[in-house]
Amino acid sequence: MEALAENHLRAVADFVGRASVPLFARGAPGQLRWVTRGTAAWLRVPQPNGASRLFLLTAAHVVFGADASTVGELWVPVSRPSAELGTDTFLLSNIGVATFTEFDDKHSPDTDHMDSVVIEVRDRVLIERVLAGGWEILDVDNIGPNAASSEIEGIGYLVCGYPAQLNVSAADWVANAPVHLLVSRYDGEVNLTEGYDPNVDLMLERPNRYLETNEPLETLPLQGMSGALVWAIRAGNVPGVWHPRRGVVIAGHQVSATPTGYIRARRGIALARLLQRTAPEIAPQVEARLDGRVVD
Repeated sequence: MEALAENHLRAVADFVGRASVPLFARGAPGQLRWVTRGTAAWLRVPQPNGASRLFLLTAAHVVFGADASTVGELWVPVSRPSAELGTDTFLLSNIGVATFTEFDDKHSPDTDHMDSVVIEVRDRVLIERVLAGGWEILDVDNIGPNAASSEIEGIGYLVCGYPAQLNVSAADWVANAPVHLLVSRYDGEVNLTEGYDPNVDLMLERPNRYLETNEPLETLPLQGMSGALVWAIRAGNVPGVWHPRRGVVIAGHQVSATPTGYIRARRGIALARLLQRTAPEIAPQVEARLDGRVVD
């Protein structure tokens, strides 16, 4: 059973890695030519005509600055792996329409409290290229119950993203492999300069070993991991034919981390509410999954 559980975990990690999308930006003069700005994921919403709407999910502060403008030129790879910069990437600002939570007092993205954004791709050709690009494309069935990030005790979490510290790049290429972090709930002292909201925040322990190799994990600032989805590993047996896609559900997305203490995430409800706004055709399904009324 232990070997089977380990095989399941590695299969789930592979699925999560294929669902994790790096967002690249040009480096500052004298530094790397390209750096990882954040991590995202694709989600599709099938339509009655057989087409699909396609959305990119990530943290708002990855995309927007304090003045509501985009933070700079962010590039998204169309395919994985080995996307070619310039021919197999596209500018995030060119792809479509962003839906985000606004600050109460101004019409600008909330990059502090909810810190989430859903960006819809409107170019049909680009949608088809992404869908054929080798990514694991998520759907409404990947949304987990709100309890996955608020009430279940002892559950394991998986975070996968692209730390900028591991980038290697030149003028026309960049290389970075996803890093998987197997984490648990953090119940220690929380020292935050911004307000802590237990209804929104999900605090996770920083791990000390790589999931892939079990080797000691050096302390990484984790820049480039912002926006990475936090996955709740489903405990117990999953009914029916097991598949890695059914072994985890979205519990939140990462927004920051301390050097040694904890990883800060927003609960899955933040992105789920935005999906309900921008894709009302799946709003009832999303609500059912958040409530835990769907058993699959």
